Amino acid sequence: MWDLSFDPLTEDLIRDGSGGWVRTETGDTAVLNQLAVHFAEFWGDDGIGSLLHDRDRFAAAPGPATAAEVRRAMGLLVDEQFLSDVIVQAQETSAGRVDGRTTYRLVETGQLVETALPRLGG
Repeated sequence: MWDLSFDPLTEDLIRDGSGGWVRTETGDTAVLNQLAVHFAEFWGDDGIGSLLHDRDRFAAAPGPATAAEVRRAMGLLVDEQFLSDVIVQAQETSAGRVDGRTTYRLVETGQLVETALPRLGG
């Protein structure tokens, strides 16, 4: 299974230099979409997305709250048997700033993927 590849910083599709688009088989696009879409606001499925855009929700404990929300949001991809073995690491690096990584396994290929969490919420 493949998907179109997005630049994690700009969230733009990446051109392949030949008039087409770069493809990925790592699951990054599905994970980015799940985390970047505002929860319950996508017209096609009100169950997808995350609450990471709502910074006030995470003010009391930014690192642990962000990690919990990423696990919840990625849980949909686990429930759909697209991903397994999800591990999320997130820590507050400065006031309100959270950096993190997630590791997951693609069910179809067994490939283990590690990626940085996108910078969301401002």
